[in-house]
Amino acid sequence: MLNKLFIVFAMLIFSVNMVFAQESTTNSTITKSELNANFMETLSTQSDYVLEQAIEGGSPEVKGIVLEVLSKKGADNQNALNIINRYIYYGISDYSSQNSDAYVRYKAIEAAAILKSETSVTPLSQLLYSEESTPNLLMAIYALGEIGNKKATQSILIRLRLAPNPSVVYEAVLALGKIGDTAALADLLEVSQNSTFNSTIRSAAMDSLKQLKETTPTTEADAPAGQ
Repeated sequence: MLNKLFIVFAMLIFSVNMVFAQESTTNSTITKSELNANFMETLSTQSDYVLEQAIEGGSPEVKGIVLEVLSKKGADNQNALNIINRYIYYGISDYSSQNSDAYVRYKAIEAAAILKSETSVTPLSQLLYSEESTPNLLMAIYALGEIGNKKATQSILIRLRLAPNPSVVYEAVLALGKIGDTAALADLLEVSQNSTFNSTIRSAAMDSLKQLKETTPTTEADAPAGQ
């Protein structure tokens, strides 16, 4: 009960403060960003359970703030990761989803990029097949590059091949370089030699080619003597 009262109280204070910040045009002593910082500081002292309740019942702006708080808890906090990974797909199945849904997804993806947990690879990879928001796509590809798990290679390659947007191609090329999977060799070569792309993208593809790392399986010749 006390947890629920805290959530209601915190959201009420946040809403009132936001209205005050928007309406105060003169003699204001506190900015909207300062209010957000104060609210985040208050939430950061709460348990994962309280934060989960806040994100479930809060507005899109509150959800975004809670996701940012969760991103500061560290990759060893499985409860925080579970919440973040769940919200990576927030509203994606609703074809009439509003910009607010895309904003919440962006904050979850951003949190995943900060924590760099391999538990986020699957939801981020799946998102590449259905996300229509370009900023979200860019952040998801960036997050996968930061995590660096080769399991993300195929989904990034598919998005790269489908992408008419040069910014998506560029981000995909960078991510593939960070991951270093030789499965991306042919696609990176194609981008580097494709004159339809600008010099920045082609140069990035060349740089990523240099980062590919071949994983050589152990053979009998490589095995220690006597085995």
